[in-house]
Amino acid sequence: MQAQVGLSLPMPAPQVRPRWGKKTIAARYSGLSVRLLDDLVARDIVRSSLVRQPGCARGVRLIDLDSLDLFIESGIGQKTDLEMNRDGAPKYRGGTRRKMRGGTR
Repeated sequence: MQAQVGLSLPMPAPQVRPRWGKKTIAARYSGLSVRLLDDLVARDIVRSSLVRQPGCARGVRLIDLDSLDLFIESGIGQKTDLEMNRDGAPKYRGGTRRKMRGGTR
């Protein structure tokens, strides 16, 4: 039996996950809001870098996606500190209906 020469299947391009992303990309990636990301960066919980050209006042704030992953993973297995979310807490059954003035609903 003869081997066929020259036949090769195209290899899929490996997917490369970026290390850094703009705040909107990091928000979409993590499911967190841009506002929360800004807060985490301000409190030095998540690393970021301000990339700008020399002499320029403005630049682009990039979020380190690896440090964002570490922050998210640090919450794995943690219990809530809110009483309403603890086991055994009474379940919320909804509020009372208020009557509208001057008529019915």
